[in-house]
Amino acid sequence: VPLFEGDWKKVGVGNGQIDTVAHCGSANAGSFIFSCGYVDVSSGWIQYRGQWNKGMEATRNSLKEMQQRLPFDLEMMHPDCGSEFLNNFVMTWCEEEDIDLTRSRSYHKNDNGYIEQRNGHIVRRHLGYVRYDKKELLPLFNELLDLICLYHNHFISQRLCIGTKINHLGKHKKVYEKVSSTPYKRLLSKSVLNEKQKELLTHTHNSLNPKILLDKIT
Repeated sequence: VPLFEGDWKKVGVGNGQIDTVAHCGSANAGSFIFSCGYVDVSSGWIQYRGQWNKGMEATRNSLKEMQQRLPFDLEMMHPDCGSEFLNNFVMTWCEEEDIDLTRSRSYHKNDNGYIEQRNGHIVRRHLGYVRYDKKELLPLFNELLDLICLYHNHFISQRLCIGTKINHLGKHKKVYEKVSSTPYKRLLSKSVLNEKQKELLTHTHNSLNPKILLDKIT
């Protein structure tokens, strides 16, 4: 699996980072639920699925389900060097679906900064650091993740980082978009969706109410 050290600010829609989050509480022994997540770097669109442990087959199935839920074509996925992603189950599936698979450098978490950020301010914010070790919770867990993704993708504006500059102290400073936008609006403005994808996405958006979504999440 090749390394990707290119400029993430130049990639198009369908190219994103993936990672897993362990919901193990204070001890990682035994079996428990993991969140498997994807963030589209160009649009900010997120997708998460819960899975029981992080075995190869379970992770591949999570990626399949996330691909089916994305409103655009998945072109490239970029994980860290975790064995849940770099294995025959996932790599063979990527080949079958014509999805490029790249990886970050070992022990460089900043290489996956986009998904690491979402893991913190979305997954941990809503699900915390408690332990989820009951398998029967998984359907409810995924129902909650679906609501969270809908709420953030359609109604939460964000300013994406578009570059860096050197300030008067000689330090690098991130430069963000001047106008914030939701992932939904950003997708429509990029003109990358075909008519069927655009129609389905717009129909989904028009059927949602942010107040109802937030009440359900709460």
